[in-house]
Amino acid sequence: MRYALYIMMIFLLSLLLFTKDKAVSGNASASMSVTTEVRSFVSKELIRQALEVNVTEADARKGYVDVAGGTVIRITTNSGRGYTLSFNNDSTAFGEIWVIDGERTTVITGPVGLIHQGAKTDETTDVTKELSYRFFLAGHTGPGSYPWPLTLDVMVL
Repeated sequence: MRYALYIMMIFLLSLLLFTKDKAVSGNASASMSVTTEVRSFVSKELIRQALEVNVTEADARKGYVDVAGGTVIRITTNSGRGYTLSFNNDSTAFGEIWVIDGERTTVITGPVGLIHQGAKTDETTDVTKELSYRFFLAGHTGPGSYPWPLTLDVMVL
């Protein structure tokens, strides 16, 4: 942004120098238009992230384990099209994973899951999300503690 202002100032000074004689000796007019493009951005701040998934005997019998509030994330964006949450599943201990964001549940069945979050405005927005999860156990997974299987990233659309 500062670089663009320097170039504009140089342009205006050049315009004044080249038109100085004409402006003094007679009528002269000039018009100029300037346009700018604001690039879309998105940023994330991970406020809280579970470090492991604890599977109890009861969870093993049910075949799944629920983790309430496993992730709290703050997202800031100015994109009028929204952003995408990207989840990478780095574990073989779990099969299907449900990501629960309030009333919305997204099912991840493979190594990567994407959740599109539409924009409500073109202005910069700052939102904090608390995500909960349901991890369905793979056939060989028994009771115990497992490293947190998901890596979360955010991308602008």
